[in-house]
Order: sequence, then structure tokens, then C-alpha cells
Amino acid sequence: MPTYCNFFMMEWGGWIYGMSMVLFWMFSLIMVFMFYKKICPYFSEKSDQEDNIENPKEILNNRHANGQIDRAEFLEKALT
Repeated sequence: MPTYCNFFMMEWGGWIYGMSMVLFWMFSLIMVFMFYKKICPYFSEKSDQEDNIENPKEILNNRHANGQIDRAEFLEKALT
């Protein structure tokens, strides 16, 4: 084995250098994941707005509960 390999390992600290690189990459991946979780809701605003659309049955039930329409009109529209 060439002598420069032993010199290289002693100069950089051997396993300490390797462990620091592992910890650096783990920290980097955690930071990327946290950034993704923070920024992701901004990209999905359109899908959130689509989920808030009420279906006609819910609108009819709410109007009847609020007294905007009477029972006869409610039943007429509910059956059609």
C-alpha cells in the first residue's frame, strides 16, 4: 500500500472525518425535508380551494335549516 494513503488518513482524522461527513449529509437531508414541508402547502392551494366546494345537497340542507326555504320547497327540490 502506498505511503500517501496512511498520511492522508492521519491528516484528515480517519473515522472522525468520515463520521462528520455522515452527520453533515444527515443534517442536509433533514433541512431539505423541513424546507419541503414548509413550502409544500403553497403549491397545493388550488386543491384546497377545490375541496371547499359544497355539494348541492348540503346547500339545500343549510338553506332549509336557516329558514330560507320552507319544508314543501325543500322536499320538492330534494326529490328531484
